[in-house]
Amino acid sequence: MLPEQEQILINKLNAGDRKALETIFRLFYPRLTRYAQHYLADPDAAQDIVQELFVYLWERRGNIRCVSLSALLLVSVRNRCLNYIEHQNYIGRYLDHMPHSEVEHLYATNLSISANSANSADPTSVDGSVLQQLLNTVLNNLPDRQQEAYRYVRLNDCTLQSAAEEMNISISAVAKLVNKASEKVKAYIQKHYPTDF
Repeated sequence: MLPEQEQILINKLNAGDRKALETIFRLFYPRLTRYAQHYLADPDAAQDIVQELFVYLWERRGNIRCVSLSALLLVSVRNRCLNYIEHQNYIGRYLDHMPHSEVEHLYATNLSISANSANSADPTSVDGSVLQQLLNTVLNNLPDRQQEAYRYVRLNDCTLQSAAEEMNISISAVAKLVNKASEKVKAYIQKHYPTDF
C-alpha cells in the first residue's frame, strides 16, 4: 500500500469512519497475526493481541498521527507481543518459585470433598468418585494441549518447567494452558455440582 493511501485511511479513521477501520483490518490483520506468531507460540494469544490493537485504534481515532500506518501497526504488535512475553515470563517465574501447595491453591476449585458425603445432608459436599467422574468428563472435552498441560501439572504433580520441557513449549505457555483448563474444569464442576466458592 502506498504511503498516500495509508494517509487517506488514517485521515478517514481519525474522522470516525468505521469503514476505514474495516479496510485497515482486512488489509493488515493476516500479516499482523503472522508477525505476532513469530514472537508467540500461542496462536490464540497472537490473534488476541492483534484484535486488541484494532480496538485500541478505534478508541484512539482522532488522535492517530504517523508517517506510515504499516510501520505503526507492526511496531505496536511487536511491543504488545514483547509486553505479553514479559508478563507471561513473570507469571511463570512467580509460579515456579511458589511452593507447590500454594500453586495448587491458586488453581484449586475449593470443593469440599468428603468420603462420607453420599450419606451427608450437606449439598456442598462432593463425593470423591463423583468429583473424579466430573473431572474425567470435562478433561476429555478440553483441547488436547490444555488437557495435556492440566494432567502434567495438576494430576501428575509436575512442575511447570518439567511440563514445559515435556510439551516442548515455554513455561508461560504451560501456565496459560493450565489456567484455561482450570477455569473450564471449575466452571464445569460448578455448573453440574454447585458449591460455595
